[in-house]
Amino acid sequence: MIIPLLMVNFFIMLAAAFGVGFWLATKHRASWELWAIGAGTFIASQFGHIPFNLLIDQLNLLPTNDLATNNINLLITAIFLGLSAGLFEETARYITFRWVRPQARSWTAGMMIGAGHGGVEALLISLAALIGIINAVIITLGDVAALLPADQIALVQDTLNSMAWYELILGGIERVFAVTCHLAFSLIVMQVFRRGQIRWLFVAIAGHTILNAAAVIGSQRLTPLETELIICFFAFLSFVLIISWRDQTDPTTTTDPESSPLTTPLTANDVNLPTNHDKIEHSRYHD
Repeated sequence: MIIPLLMVNFFIMLAAAFGVGFWLATKHRASWELWAIGAGTFIASQFGHIPFNLLIDQLNLLPTNDLATNNINLLITAIFLGLSAGLFEETARYITFRWVRPQARSWTAGMMIGAGHGGVEALLISLAALIGIINAVIITLGDVAALLPADQIALVQDTLNSMAWYELILGGIERVFAVTCHLAFSLIVMQVFRRGQIRWLFVAIAGHTILNAAAVIGSQRLTPLETELIICFFAFLSFVLIISWRDQTDPTTTTDPESSPLTTPLTANDVNLPTNHDKIEHSRYHD
């Protein structure tokens, strides 16, 4: 059952990568160009994010020792990793909405850009998972004695055999949660321009930081299932936010009863003004 479950995990990741995009394209006629822009936003953010993290690691500025037992070291490392991800990814999102796609201000557009941002990340991880499946098949079914040492083969086999069935598909489920969070972060950053308040960018950075920091801490102190339950909680909050903002449309096309043009001109009978007898008495048109 190991290989079939790993395949299920792979297809869940693919669904997470493209599912929301297909729904938005068919249900709301969203452009796949927006998905591609969101994907490019994530990739561009990594050109700064990954080198920055590597530089910090090479300079030994993080207390990465004894993370499994040292609470302070774990907390510092988790906050740094979460903050670096939040800063680079949410700033990249801000740049996208500010300069790359300044006309994207509707719920549908924000969702499609978020679907691309989280979707391409899920796609890249699914490709890594596919490589893992190929390796698992080779190790499980093939003769790899000439390729790998016996102790490494035994370690991989023991690891796979010791995992509960649900642990084999947790990676795919995590991508579903992560994409949901990316959709919400995209909508949050878009509020900077819809509401004219820069604070929404910092809200997105803070939320991204807390989410990633919680995942890092969970990976060190909790079981995989417990960690995914924490991520599921953040995905639930993101889903609530997505639904609550669903009626947002592009402010440049929103119909405002107070600002929409009159369909018919006003006549004298339509204007109901109070009668002022003093003014009538002093009017030069009064006989």
